[in-house]
Amino acid sequence: MKETKTTMMNLSEYTKNFVHSPDLKISNDAQTVTIRKVYKRRWLYAASIFPMLLLSLFFVGMISIMAIQEGKPKYIVSILLLLAVTLYIFNRLRKMLLNQEMLIINLKEKTITFQKNRKHRYHYYFDEVKQWLLAGKIHHQYRGGKAAFTHLYLEVKKNPVQNKPLEIFLFTSTLSVQATLKAGINNYMNLMKKNAKEKGQEVTERLQVLTDIPWRWQDYKNQY
Repeated sequence: MKETKTTMMNLSEYTKNFVHSPDLKISNDAQTVTIRKVYKRRWLYAASIFPMLLLSLFFVGMISIMAIQEGKPKYIVSILLLLAVTLYIFNRLRKMLLNQEMLIINLKEKTITFQKNRKHRYHYYFDEVKQWLLAGKIHHQYRGGKAAFTHLYLEVKKNPVQNKPLEIFLFTSTLSVQATLKAGINNYMNLMKKNAKEKGQEVTERLQVLTDIPWRWQDYKNQY
């Protein structure tokens, strides 16, 4: 069996915190490396949505009581509308709290496990994986303007035409105000591209060393 380079090196060197992606936490426990996406503002967003959920439930209850007391079926439309809004808010709150992205690399068993949203779990052996793919994309935002992102995918060898690559992590460009002003309008997009690529490349290169699975860069494309 082919030995990975990591069997003869100190794993602590390759499980240090990422410099460009502090929202990805990496740890090592008994030859198992875990990379977890951390949402620092998750509870802040949830706290802003939760009062809206309570308010919507309050109005549903009030209108339901009025409909029963007055015996007016016309209130049913309002109740159904508010229930739809309530369900939408609840669904967003649930996704926000339960969203989880975790990549687990077992160096002893030579396996890669990716867990997303606590429901979807993907499991592969090293020899089933073709490569790590880091792809740059330009997204046209609904408010106008463009933004640069890099997507980290895992490509498997089996049925590459039918199976789409599994998206692992998304890297968003984050520029300081000082860097933005210094770049100017003409060089702003190039700076965003460079920043997003640096974030993704740091993680992808680390994964290549840990797994001996090669990685490939796919240059930026427009994504609508």
